[in-house]
Amino acid sequence: MAEGYNVLVFVPGNIGEKIANKILDVNNDQIIQMGNFVGYMLEQASKEGVNRIILLGHAGKIIKISASIFNTKNSIADGRREIIAAHSALAGANKEFIKKIFKSNTTEEMIDLLEKQNLLRPVFNSIATNIKYICTEKFKMEFDCIIVNMNGNILNNNHTTNYIKY
Repeated sequence: MAEGYNVLVFVPGNIGEKIANKILDVNNDQIIQMGNFVGYMLEQASKEGVNRIILLGHAGKIIKISASIFNTKNSIADGRREIIAAHSALAGANKEFIKKIFKSNTTEEMIDLLEKQNLLRPVFNSIATNIKYICTEKFKMEFDCIIVNMNGNILNNNHTTNYIKY
C-alpha cells in the first residue's frame, strides 16, 4: 500500500482525488481512494506500517471522522449538522446561529453561513484538530487533515503539510 512513500493522501473518492491532484504536490500513486470505508483503510495502512497520512476531502464526508464515524456512507451515519453545530458552539456561535445550521440542507449551505459569521476557520480548525486526535489515538500513526469545499478551497488552516501548492 505505501509504495515506498513516507506520506500517503487518503481521499473519499474521485472528487477528493481531483482536488488532491490540484492542490497538493504529490505523486498520483500517493493518493488513495478510501471510499466510505475510512476505518478499514486506516486499519490496513496501520498494518502496512504507514507512518503518516493526510486525510483530504470535502467537508460533507471528512468531518464525519471527527465524530468517530469511520463508515461515511450517508445511510449508515450522517451527523454533519450536529458536528458543525457543536464546533460552531465551541467557536462561540449563538443559539440562533446554531439553529440556522440545523435548518441547512447541505454542507455547502453551512459553509456559507459560517463564512458570513467569520466562523469558517475556527470551526473547521476545531473539526480538523479533532479528526487528527481521534485518528492518532485509534490508529497510532501521524495524521494531517485538509478539509475542502466543492471548489477545492481549503477550509481549515491548521494543517501542517508542506505539500500544498501555492
